[in-house]
Amino acid sequence: MNVAVCKYKAKEYESIIDITNQVIDYNPNSLKAWYFRGRAFGERQEYDDAVESFKRALEIDPNHKPSKIEFERMKKTRADLVARETNKFKTIFG
Repeated sequence: MNVAVCKYKAKEYESIIDITNQVIDYNPNSLKAWYFRGRAFGERQEYDDAVESFKRALEIDPNHKPSKIEFERMKKTRADLVARETNKFKTIFG
């Protein structure tokens, strides 16, 4: 997982997703893997996948504060995006 942390600092989000998926295949209860997977998806603006990753992290440890914060932030970001898109289509299609 240390590699994923370094990749995050280097903004190599696709690599992080690949690495964390491998870790999760080996250990589905890796809190760090789910957390960094969620962060990488969030940075790529893949909010559904980010929310699901943080949700899984919180299933493993409901008290993990960083996952709680990111879970709520990604849910809000996703909801804001949906609202903007809905308003845009209302404007276009009346």
